[in-house]
Amino acid sequence: MGNDQSSEINDLKSNARQMRSDAREREEALEVWTREQTEAREERERKASEEREREAMEQQLKDDRHKRELEKLANQLKQMDIDRKNKEDIQARAEEIKLRKEKEEEIRIIEERMRKEKEEKIRIREEKERQEKLRAEIEKKRMQNIAELRAEIEKIKPGGSFEFPDDDIKFPKRLNIGLYGATGIGKTSLMNSLKFAVKGELKETHREQAAPDDFEGGHTTRRMAVRVTRYLTFVDNRGIGAEDIVKEGAADELIIQLEGKRSFASEVEWGKSSRPDDLEVDETKKIYCTVLVFSARSVTAVHTIIGKFVERLLKWQGRFPLAVITHVDDATPEQLDNMRLALRMAGIVDVYEVANITNEKKDLEPVYQENLLKLLHKCVKDGDRIFELRHEIELEEEKRVTRKNKLAN
Repeated sequence: MGNDQSSEINDLKSNARQMRSDAREREEALEVWTREQTEAREERERKASEEREREAMEQQLKDDRHKRELEKLANQLKQMDIDRKNKEDIQARAEEIKLRKEKEEEIRIIEERMRKEKEEKIRIREEKERQEKLRAEIEKKRMQNIAELRAEIEKIKPGGSFEFPDDDIKFPKRLNIGLYGATGIGKTSLMNSLKFAVKGELKETHREQAAPDDFEGGHTTRRMAVRVTRYLTFVDNRGIGAEDIVKEGAADELIIQLEGKRSFASEVEWGKSSRPDDLEVDETKKIYCTVLVFSARSVTAVHTIIGKFVERLLKWQGRFPLAVITHVDDATPEQLDNMRLALRMAGIVDVYEVANITNEKKDLEPVYQENLLKLLHKCVKDGDRIFELRHEIELEEEKRVTRKNKLAN
């Protein structure tokens, strides 16, 4: 029993020791497990901490990167704003410079225009002065020429245009110059202008004769001789109407007058049929220069006169007649051009343009005086050559008649 109890006690002690050993092992195991758990927890906590630190670092890096990006973006925006402001400043300066340049260019253009205007005014003034000086010189020369022409025309007489006149030809004492033209073209006023050109003044006016109420023609009804110098006589005629020129006897009447078969005081009927052989020749009434008178305001009169007269005149006198265009101071440039063209087409090249003295106009410009004096000189020259031609024709006719009479006898 005692042994049993001792055994039991030993067993109990052994069990107790075992239990203590087991408890120590369990404690150790628990301690190990606890330590391991602790270490594991600490490891997890460490890893978690590291993870958190890593995440925190990554987040910080992200935050830093984001911050840098934000700062960079902010800087970029700031720079863009600066650039925009700089660009605006540059544009503003450029616009300012542009406006300044435009203003400067505008000022330059204005100054240039003002300079050119000033130069143009100076040029115009100088040109005007030059023109006035030139006109004064031309006017002076023209007046000198007029004085010389007047002095010459006062002395010149038939045959005086030849340098070496034929002694066998006896020229007439006076040259008769016939004026022919349509109704109302200013022949009578032209006579006054001619007298003014020769004398430099008009003391005696050649007046138109009044026409009967039932007479359809020019104001001058009779032929009228007007002496403008000692040796030159103009023969004014009744105007030729459109109804006259179409008559058969109009051109015959012209030749009758040229041949000296019509008195200066006789009435003229252009369409009346006359027999030249029945009329006596008066040598003092012969006309050796013909002047056709036209108004610049009526080009139709050119065709009226030229159609019948020019061909007959050319055949009789061997040269084209002279022409005077009156009313040039009242005509338009187009009217003058049309008149000149019509005369050239008719073969008339010696044309003198004049304005006439009228009741309202008592003076005659120097240029027209000069033209009329030149006309007179041309009349003398043409008259001498026509007289010479007609003289030769008459001599040939006399020889022909003499030979015919000899043959008849």
